[in-house]
Parts: sequence; structure tokens; C-alpha cells
Amino acid sequence: MKLSVLVGVFLLFALRMTATNYYSDPVSGSMSNSGAGTSPWGGLSDIFTANKKFEAGDTIFLRTGNHGYAVIKGVNTGFVVIMPEAGHSPIISRVRISSTANSPAKFWKLSGLTIQSQATGNNATPSYYLLEVYPYATDITISGCTITSDLNTAGWTRDDWRNRCNSGIFTRPRLNANILIENNLILNTAFGLAVGSSHTIVRNNTVQYFTNDGSRVLGSHIIFEHNRIMDLMKVMTKDENHDDLFQSFTNANGAGQDTLRDNIIRANLFLCASDTSRPFRGAVQGIGCFDGPFLNWTIENNIVICDHWHGISMYGAIDCKIINNTVMDPYVYTPFDPYDNNPTSVGPAWIRIDKKNGGPGSINNTVNNNLVAASVIIVSATMGAASNNIVIGAVGNYSSFFVNADDVANPSNFDLHLKGSASAVDAGISDFAPLEDYDGNIRPKGASFDVGAFEYDPTTSLVQNLNYDLAFACFPNPSTSHLTIESKCNQKIDRLQLCTLQGRLILSKNINDYNAELDLAGLSDSVYLLKIYCGNVSSSRLIVVN
Repeated sequence: MKLSVLVGVFLLFALRMTATNYYSDPVSGSMSNSGAGTSPWGGLSDIFTANKKFEAGDTIFLRTGNHGYAVIKGVNTGFVVIMPEAGHSPIISRVRISSTANSPAKFWKLSGLTIQSQATGNNATPSYYLLEVYPYATDITISGCTITSDLNTAGWTRDDWRNRCNSGIFTRPRLNANILIENNLILNTAFGLAVGSSHTIVRNNTVQYFTNDGSRVLGSHIIFEHNRIMDLMKVMTKDENHDDLFQSFTNANGAGQDTLRDNIIRANLFLCASDTSRPFRGAVQGIGCFDGPFLNWTIENNIVICDHWHGISMYGAIDCKIINNTVMDPYVYTPFDPYDNNPTSVGPAWIRIDKKNGGPGSINNTVNNNLVAASVIIVSATMGAASNNIVIGAVGNYSSFFVNADDVANPSNFDLHLKGSASAVDAGISDFAPLEDYDGNIRPKGASFDVGAFEYDPTTSLVQNLNYDLAFACFPNPSTSHLTIESKCNQKIDRLQLCTLQGRLILSKNINDYNAELDLAGLSDSVYLLKIYCGNVSSSRLIVVN
């Protein structure tokens, strides 16, 4: 009798530990069903209205149809995944991960979803975010999603862009949120991607065609890397919004963060216009951090192509580092849309350290190894020091630095790798210089560090396309003792490097095989950056050792 009871308890425990697949069908499903494949629930919004509960490892598969406005809630002990079923094309009109102090949300992963408002008229406002993560939500992953007001904007007028666009992703202010936002496409929005939650990683996302700011970082302890922020649609007047590819300011949206600290802005592409012939093109600022204090930021290896004075500007910066960026402005004095302020006199782009307007000054900043269109300006000696920066000067000088920067009408065709003859080669210093360049190639390659986002390497055939994507599988992750890496791109892995998030090298291993293993025993519990080198490109993964 006792044995049977023990067996029963064991079986019950085993069942609870078994992940379950549920199915959501807004066309033919019903909330009175079991949720199995042959008996699906209704739409995703209905599932959470019905307060369905889930276990760690469960997956909710969405079938074709409109799943409505989904308010996701609930605390899980491990990740629960929401994703499309294979062969299906579900659409969600809006998603909110709802969370309060008394009712938090935890361990939710959104993977491969399409969130499309198809909104018209007054229902579309910049403050209306298509995917919103509320405060007190923790351990949230948003991966491989498409977030858009509408996929087709052909023929849209300026009024259409003003009245039919919602904003993309917003994680509301929250300390220690532990959020990962990676590999998403945010298309045709008002504001693109705004991160107010601290301890958040934002990686490999594309924001394209936006009417206000492309990206915002409004929290602390954020890694913002390998993102592409492109193509402002100038439809707002100068009094409505001063547009930025990247913007930051303190006390945002009632966050209560008087100082934003320990943020890393690394290896991003900020591009004002991939095609200058498109409608509603206008001047846009690059990286604008105007209302500090900003403490201990690192801005490195970024490519900023803008048409404004503010290439990279920090007002109220303390102990910040602006290192090895390429800041271009090939459009200075080019007439823009009449909605621009002083359209014939904006630029050229600079790097600038200044005091916050009406607030604290900047102290002890470092600006090294940057390749910049106009100038490096540090308003007073107490604000910081600059070394080994190179001013490109007139647009006609670009050809002496870059492999291809001649097609000004189509900047997406630029190849900004350095020529071997460029004065930027071996012209940098090692102080605070990143050990990798924009591509992930190791620095230095020559006698010294190069200036700008790319390190010149005469032995490799450089890749023109900045947006390459190699496929690798890394498991288990999190890991306790070892990590397996498998190449999925028909190329052998050349080398693996494991670093801290601050860039300190932990280990390096030559591979020359399609599969590899790393021994992680003895490492402290933490998050590490794994670099996978394959040919002349690299890919990065965050690895959790626990």
C-alpha cells in the first residue's frame, strides 16, 4: 500500500515536470476545449482572459488568425514559450506583459510572433506601444518577432504616417528586470524601441522607418549591441519631436532614476537614410544623450551616419568612454524636407561632451580613437580628454579612408572598412580600446590599434554587408559544467573566445571543426559573452553559468 502511494506521488511529480504543448486557434478553437492539438483553445487574448495556468517548459502554439490584444500575465518557475505553430501565420494586434507589485509576471518568452496593429485614425498614437512590458515583470525574452503598424506603407502620405503609426517595443522602468530583446524587426512605427528596464540586453534588432526616435535607453545596466537603427520618416514638425536615431535622458516616464549608469552601447549601425530618394527624408540626430547624469557609459565600435551636428553627444557625462566609433555626415548642406528646421545648415556631425542644460557638468570622460566627420568637442578641460581621434573633413575626403563611401544616394551600399592606405590604420592607442572591432575581429591587427569602428586586416577578404548572420546552436544554456557549440552554416568553427561582459578574456580555444565543447567548470556564476569565429566573421552569444 505504501509502495503504491509512493509510486503514485512519483508519477504525479513526473507529470508536473513534463512540459506540455498547448494550441491556440482563434478561428475554430474554443476555451471549453482542452488546449490539445486536436482540441485547441481560442485566441491568445482569450487564453489569458480565462486565466489559464502554465508550468515551466510549456509551449503555446498559435495558429493562423487574429489573436487580438493579448494581456500576458502570471508567474512561472521557468520559461513558458509563445510561438507560431509550424506552417501557420498568426497575427496579434497588441501585446502587453502585465505586471504589478502584487501580481508580477515572470518567465515568459515570445518567439517568432507577428504583432501588427493595422490601426487607422485616432487609434494610432505614438504613446500606444505594440509590445509593452510593464514594471515588476522579470525574466522576459522577446526574440525573432516582427512588430509593425502595417507591413505595407506604399503610397502613405505624411498624414498617414502621423495617424496610422503606433510605437514598437517599450519596457517600462524597472530595476533588475532581466529582459532579453534580440533578433526582432520593428518596422513602420512612431517610436521604435525604448528600454526603460534595467539589466536588459538588446541585441541584433532592426528598427527601420520610424517617425520620432528610433531607439531609447532609459535605464541602467543595459547592453545595447549589434542593432540596426535606420531611416527616419520626417513627418513631425520641429516643435513636436527632435528626432534621434538613439536618445537617452534621466527620470524618464517617472522611472525615478536620477542617474543612468553602467550602460554599454556597442557595435550598432545608426543610419539616417538607407535610400536618400525615398519620401519624407529629413535630418536626424545620431546618439543624443542630452539630459544626464550618465555615469560610466561605454560607447564603442558604433557606426553613426547622420545628417546633423549631433553625431555622438553626451550632456552631463561622468566617467564615460567614447572609443573607436565611426561618425559620418555625407549630407551636410543638402536640402531636406521643409519640415526640417534650417534644412540648409544642419551639420556636419561632431562628437561632443558638454554640461547638462541647467544641471550638472561632465567630469573625467575619455574620447579616443574615433573617426569623425567634423570635430571632437570637449567644452572644458575638467570634462575629459581626447586622444588619437581623426577628423574626416569634407565629403571628398571619404574615399581616402573607406573601401566604398561614394554612393551617397544609397548609404546602405557603403563599405566602411578601412583602406590599407588610410591614415586611420595603426593611428590609435590602446587606452580603453575594445579588443574587437565592429565585425568582431580581434584588435589590433597591425602595429597598433586603428581609428574608427573597423580594424584593417590585409589578410582577409572583408565582408561588405554589415548585417551578416551566422547560425550556431549553443547548449545547454544556462550551463553548469560544459557548453556544446554546433555550426549550422556549413562552415567550420575556427576559434572560440569567452569573455566577461566588460570585455576581459577568460579563455580562447582553436577549433577547426563543426562542433566544439567548452569546459565551464570552475567559472563563477555569471553571464559571459561567447565569440564564435568562422572565416572572416564572428557571432556572439550570451552564456549563463549557473
